[in-house]
Amino acid sequence: MSAGVVDWGEVGRRLRHIRSEHGLSQREFGRRFGISQNMISLYEKGKSRAPVDFYVRAAQLGGKTIEWLLTGREDRTLETLHEMRDLHEKMKGHLATVRQLLNQESEAALDQRLQATDDPDQVRRLLFAKTDLCPCLKEALEDPDVSRSLAMTGREVHAFYNLAITFGELDIDGLRLFLRLVRAARPRSETPAPRPLLRRDMGKPGDARPLPPEPI
Repeated sequence: MSAGVVDWGEVGRRLRHIRSEHGLSQREFGRRFGISQNMISLYEKGKSRAPVDFYVRAAQLGGKTIEWLLTGREDRTLETLHEMRDLHEKMKGHLATVRQLLNQESEAALDQRLQATDDPDQVRRLLFAKTDLCPCLKEALEDPDVSRSLAMTGREVHAFYNLAITFGELDIDGLRLFLRLVRAARPRSETPAPRPLLRRDMGKPGDARPLPPEPI
């Protein structure tokens, strides 16, 4: 099949697949769209073309994209959105465990320590120096479903709930993203302001200049 040409027989086969997945007869399937059983039969055989709106709605019913219905190719954007929703649900469980391990003061202090450096190695040292926090975060990062999209870097991102971002961006910004979610797990009104950190706390003896808090 040349580029740009739709194989309506294959489109019909994919329509039939969506209908079968829902356990619907042609009559029942047609009723959902206000279309007769006879027309559904013609669409599935590729002998007639339906209005574009029908294909869009049928694809949505099957949890697919119009691109998949017309060409058989998966739309990676939508697939990524589904994966990220699943990841978000999985992360909720990890965050619940983290909240149980942290008290308000240590949460705020850890967050300010992480804001104070863009060095990924330093972020790792600060993170895993917290022995009470280490096991939970390590488990989360080593989980096969989570580790692929939570890389241990020090870059900051605030876009986890923006479902338009890609796994590639998560691979760059994952760890700081996870820690931002840890910080966001408790309402700000319940989180006391952290005490200023000194640079000597960051492993630089002799330099005692206070680090101002990062603007929010």
